Amino acid sequence: PERVASRKDYLAFRLHRRDFAIEAAVVRAILPVAMLRIIRHPALTGIVLHAGREIPVVDLAPRLGLEPVPGLQPKVLIVVEQEI
Repeated sequence: PERVASRKDYLAFRLHRRDFAIEAAVVRAILPVAMLRIIRHPALTGIVLHAGREIPVVDLAPRLGLEPVPGLQPKVLIVVEQEI
């Protein structure tokens, strides 16, 4: 039988001046960072209200071992579907 390659789309993004990509199928929304409500929580950066739901926001940079870049501010939040 002939083998058919499956095609996947990816969303490329930049985090702390480094390029990353995530499978587009798990991306639910791209929202302006202005929608972020900052909260005091050791594991979360904040909460964003989207489609009637409160969604926890996690900053990936520290989890990926990336050092902060002075003066660099995030512009968008990428909302993904994550099974826990």
